[in-house]
Parts: sequence; structure tokens; C-alpha cells
Amino acid sequence: MVWMLAPSAAHACGCTSVSNNARLPCKSFEASQAVFSGKAVRIVIGPHEERIVTFEVTQPFRGVTDKTVEVLTWQPEFDCSYVFSQGESYLVYAVTDPGTGKLSTNICTRTKPLSQAKEDLEFLTKKDDPAHAFGIVGVIYIQRRDAQNKLQISGPAGGVTVVVSGVAVRVTATTHKDGSFEFWGLQPGSYRVSPMLGEEFMKTAQTVRVGGDACEGVDFYATPPPRKNP
Repeated sequence: MVWMLAPSAAHACGCTSVSNNARLPCKSFEASQAVFSGKAVRIVIGPHEERIVTFEVTQPFRGVTDKTVEVLTWQPEFDCSYVFSQGESYLVYAVTDPGTGKLSTNICTRTKPLSQAKEDLEFLTKKDDPAHAFGIVGVIYIQRRDAQNKLQISGPAGGVTVVVSGVAVRVTATTHKDGSFEFWGLQPGSYRVSPMLGEEFMKTAQTVRVGGDACEGVDFYATPPPRKNP
């Protein structure tokens, strides 16, 4: 994941691409210097067109010890800027901006209104529970072939059984409507992750090692075999 806050980036987003890890609360937590929930109580324009947002901290999760904290973002006309509304509550993922040494955030992060942060808060409140341990989180996408036999993603694969086996366990889960799945409570070690796809798709599986970070992400593509030439 790459982001930058700089006046020279006007009208051009410094997020060249958003890593798949950006949609994982556990990975976003690991990549952030500060994570907290709070209310935006003051928004002012700084000397370099940056917006300086002051938050009253409701709950700190990482890197925040004061009752208030300032976070930088840019003006709405900058593609990467996150637009905060004064008086609203947010869950904020922030990094230290290399240019200013201050905390900053933008649309490359999982910063969002607190009312939309159910998945994140579930992880953040459980992350220190030993029973939560380590996890594997992923998503399955469906691919189709066009008339030229080229693959195109047609959407998420909901309702697919996923099997995780290893370290003396074998557990299953079913993907949600958005194709996502997750396994928690795993011990450090290597696991085989196998989606149980229909016969119209090629078989696939991946080996994932957990234990270094809170979670590991893995994506799958339900891919039909190539069409045979008539």
C-alpha cells in the first residue's frame, strides 16, 4: 500500500493502487502507527492547504495516549484526501507523514465513519484475547471466459465452503455474499486453504503460514477451464 500527502500531488492520487491488505482490519492495524475512534471536533486549514482535524478520542487502540489528537488530510479536491465532517465520529487509521512528522490519513486506509466500522471494531476488541489467536482472512472471486477465452472477474463467490487444515486441525467456513471468509483461533504454523468449488471450476488451494502477524490474507479466483476450440 502506498500513500503520500504532498501539495505537489494536487488532483492526482498518491495511492497508485490499494493493496488487498487494505480491506483487512488486522493488516491495516499492523500498518498504522495510530488507530483510534473519536469525534472530529475541529477542522482548520493549514499553511500548505492541508486540513488539520482535531479529534476527541473515544477509544485508543494503538499509538494514542492523549484525550485529543490531530490528524492531517488534504482538501476535498485532492483525489486521495479523506473528507471529515465536524461533529461526526470516526474510526481512524493513521500513519506518520514523512514530510511533517504528524499523523495523517487518506482514502488508502480503512478510516471510516464509526457507524460503518463494525468489522473493524470486532477485530480491535478481540485482538488481545488469547482465544482469538491468529487468523486467515480472504475472499473468492468468480471468473468467466469471454468469446475469446479471456478471463474476466464477474463478481464475488458467496456460499462457497472453504476448508483450512493443518497443525492438527481441520475447520470449515462458508463465504459471505461478498465472497469473504475468515478463520480465527489458529495456532502458529502452516495451513492448507482449499475452496470447495463446483465442477465448472478448476481445483485450487494455497498454503499459508500464520504466526508472524495477527492474520494472513489469501485470495482465490474460481476459474473455469479454457474452452476447447470447436
